[in-house]
Amino acid sequence: MNTDISINYLSRLYRLIIEELRETCLRHAEISHSLLELVEHVVRIHDQYWGRHQHGADIGAAEEAMLWTEYETAAVNFANILNARATIATCYSSMDEYWRDAQAQANGKSSNTIWDIYEHGSRRRLEGSFAAVLNVEAALLLNSGMSAISVAINAVGLKPTDAVFVGKSSYFETNEVLEHFVDVIGCRIHSIDFLDIPAFESALREFSPKLLVVETATNCPTPESLPNFSQVDFGKKWPMIICDQTIVGFPDADVSLNYPGDVVYLASLSKFVTNSISAGLIFGRASSVDRCRKIARFSGQNLQEHAFNFIRHSDITCVHYRMELHQLNVQLFMDALTQVKEELSLLRTLERDFLGDTANGSGVHGCLIFFALIPRQGQDYFSPELVESHRAVVCQWQMFSQRHGETFDIRSGFGWRKTSIRCYEGSQLNQSNAPSYMRISVGLESRRAVMCLAAQLVDSIREVTHGTI
Repeated sequence: MNTDISINYLSRLYRLIIEELRETCLRHAEISHSLLELVEHVVRIHDQYWGRHQHGADIGAAEEAMLWTEYETAAVNFANILNARATIATCYSSMDEYWRDAQAQANGKSSNTIWDIYEHGSRRRLEGSFAAVLNVEAALLLNSGMSAISVAINAVGLKPTDAVFVGKSSYFETNEVLEHFVDVIGCRIHSIDFLDIPAFESALREFSPKLLVVETATNCPTPESLPNFSQVDFGKKWPMIICDQTIVGFPDADVSLNYPGDVVYLASLSKFVTNSISAGLIFGRASSVDRCRKIARFSGQNLQEHAFNFIRHSDITCVHYRMELHQLNVQLFMDALTQVKEELSLLRTLERDFLGDTANGSGVHGCLIFFALIPRQGQDYFSPELVESHRAVVCQWQMFSQRHGETFDIRSGFGWRKTSIRCYEGSQLNQSNAPSYMRISVGLESRRAVMCLAAQLVDSIREVTHGTI
């Protein structure tokens, strides 16, 4: 039997999408013919590699790539079949049927919709799957991660006299949303170093904030995690916390801030769950999610059917398994990159600085690696020459990997199925005075493929830093 976690992950996805296809055939007789053809195709592939006498024993790199392509194609075809019957409002034979079905939709027991942006039974069913996997009371699907942030902040009910605390290194688009609330409402925003507990407690006493907007870890070359909030003296008033955990995804252990007050969690689903659509998720206590649901309804932020049909229950169910695979592959990359750490001024993950050899103790993992070359004599971390050196590393890595039959992507974002990289530079997509560095989003490739990619990156760094290109 194949013991590679990436192959086992694939086998789980195949088994679960087959179950979902068969279950959908029973619920939607009008599209069962198209679904049956698709399920038969997926079953044939599954049985060829994981049938009674196969067990995925001899799956090589080319076959693994093919299996991923077939799975992703099947998932898209599944969504397109569902979207062929999608509607923004179901037709009914009577008002009695209308109201019975509306209640069934709210309970996730109907696949219909009285009005898509208001209520949809299939969306509620997906939300229930997320809540069960994440071990929370309720969840809410929205148009994007930024929709989730906007809806969550709106649901707080900020007033002109209210104070809001945000982390010093928070995501720039989150800051832009908060600036909008300052302009419209007149509330006060304070940038806080949450890790400096004495200063944090002093600010709590001085400003008595109504809301804290925090991130489990920050998306920057020197990531910051959160303190143990049980060690913070909040006084007699517990502000609400909105916690964005997009950067770490959905780890197997429950996310807990050790905070007795009200917490609303949120994340972008375009990382780690689906790479086919933009979507966001709010999750946590039912009362908090219900407040957010009201805001989402009147502002048109609920994720609509033509989008949420691309979210597979198999991807939801296996999300913890996926996070484990990302984490293991990050470690493989770091095992290789430490061979050239003398050439680097930055080498770290969300959890650990590998040059300082220090861990932050947060248990934060995710899929990201941040690294940068040491500037040559006479250069600094903002110099155009360093930018060119970083681009040269990417170019050389691309050449080496293609020569050995491996590939990676150059793209924005993270949490992709396939390993990707991008350079951060002082440009229109970054702050003008920002340092130059590179960021890798480590994918879901097999152990052998990841080790090959990592070795080729190490060779690329050596090639560039030794001045032979």
